[in-house]
Amino acid sequence: MNNKGYSPPQNKCWLYNEKKINKLIQDGKIGFRETTGTPFLKRYLSEVRQGATLATILDNHGFSQDSAKEIRDLFGNDFFDFPKPVKLLQTLLRASANKNDLILDFFAGSGTTAHAVMDLNAKDGGNRKFICVQWAEATPEKSEACKAGYETIFDITQERIKRTGEKIIKDDITQQNLDIGFRTFEVVEDTKQKIYQKSLEEMSQEDLLSFMSEPSIENSEEILYNLFVAETLPLSTKHTELIKDKLYLASNVAFILGDITSDELVDALKDKKECEYITVYSPNISNDKFTLEIESNISKLGIKPDKLRFRG
Repeated sequence: MNNKGYSPPQNKCWLYNEKKINKLIQDGKIGFRETTGTPFLKRYLSEVRQGATLATILDNHGFSQDSAKEIRDLFGNDFFDFPKPVKLLQTLLRASANKNDLILDFFAGSGTTAHAVMDLNAKDGGNRKFICVQWAEATPEKSEACKAGYETIFDITQERIKRTGEKIIKDDITQQNLDIGFRTFEVVEDTKQKIYQKSLEEMSQEDLLSFMSEPSIENSEEILYNLFVAETLPLSTKHTELIKDKLYLASNVAFILGDITSDELVDALKDKKECEYITVYSPNISNDKFTLEIESNISKLGIKPDKLRFRG
C-alpha cells in the first residue's frame, strides 16, 4: 500500500510537508501498514546507537517481583516498596548510553540505577559512572527498614550501593579489577554566605560574631572537597595526601589546608611535575610569614604567582 488516498484522521496531521514525505517514501524510509494504511517511519540498525533499537513496549525486561527479590537478596528483608528492576534499567542504559557515560538519577530511591550501572560495567567491561541524588526522607516509624536502623531513604540507598559493590566483587570470576567505589556528599546551608549578602544596616550582633568563629567545616576532607568545587574539579577527582591534614595533590592542583613551613612545601612538591596551581585555604593558615613568602617559594617549583589562589 502507498500514500495515495491516505489522509490523516481528524485532529491529526502529517509530521513533515508533502515534499519531504515523498522524498522519505522514495528513500524507503516510510512504510504503510497493511491493514490500516497508516504510515510509519522506518529505522535501520545502521542508523541507531550500537545497532540496537528499543521496543515500543518493554516486555520481559524485569518485573516487580524481580526487583523485590533483588532487595531481599541484598538486605534479607523487604526494606523498600516498589523498587525498579535492575534488568529494566540496564535495558534503558544499553539503548541510551555509551560505555563511558555519566548516568544521573535525581530520584535515586533504593539505588537501582547505581546497582544497574555497576553490574552492567562488570558484565560488558564498561566504565560508566553514576550520580545518584536522594533526599533524606524519613522511613515510616513502624517500617521494617526503620526498625533495622535505616532512618532515612538515603540510608537505604547508600547501603544498597555498598552491598551491591561487595556482591559484584564476590561474584566476579573475570578478575577485572572492577571499580565499585563511591563517595557521598551532603548539601548544607552556608549561613555565612547569607550574611555576606546582607548590607551593614541589616547585620545583627550575632552576624558579626559569627565571622570570629572557627570555620564550620569539620575536617580536612570536607575542606578539600569544597575546594574541588571552587577549582571546578570533579568531586570524583583522586587525590594524594602529601602531608597529613595539611597538603594534598589532586589533578594539577596542590591544596594547602593547614600550617606548614616553606621548606616542607617545596620538599613535598619538588618532584610533582604535574602540579601547576597552588590553592591555599586561608582560614587555617596562622603563619603570616608563610603567606608573605609563598610567592617566592613556589617560584622555586616553577609555578608563577598568577597560579596561586587563596580561598575561604
